[in-house]
Amino acid sequence: MADDVRKSIREHLWLLGLAAACLIVGYLGLAVGNDWSSLQDALNRNGVSGSAAIIALECSAKPNAGGAAYGGEPDFVPDCHATYQFADRSGVVRQQTKSITEAFHRRLAVGDHIPVTYLPEDPTISRIEASGPASKSMLLQTTGAIIGVFGLLLVFAFWHRVRPI
Repeated sequence: MADDVRKSIREHLWLLGLAAACLIVGYLGLAVGNDWSSLQDALNRNGVSGSAAIIALECSAKPNAGGAAYGGEPDFVPDCHATYQFADRSGVVRQQTKSITEAFHRRLAVGDHIPVTYLPEDPTISRIEASGPASKSMLLQTTGAIIGVFGLLLVFAFWHRVRPI
């Protein structure tokens, strides 16, 4: 009898822990996605355009666990970055490194000048053409919502295991 009670308590705690983890991860996905989206909106509304000089380019292959997860060989995806400098309105030279697509990387060379958009109130927030996937915020928000809903379903399942209808 005591073993059955311990087993039941362990099952309830495991389910509740999984639900809590899903809710936390879901919330973080929504919050980070919303923050990314807010920065992009701020750049679209209040951003100042300028010119940036490419001072360094890097593109390497990083392992993508997707292939190995299904029993195949690990495949590799490009991991490209551009380091650029631009002068803000006050003349202060800013330097940033951003992730870029492989296609954009192939079109660039050190010394090229490209358009940059930055926030005048915080020039450390800037964007260059093709800097990272445009749908990053949507992906984070969607993933966060799905994981959060799964967490809510687990809470509902826990509630009905403890208090049957």
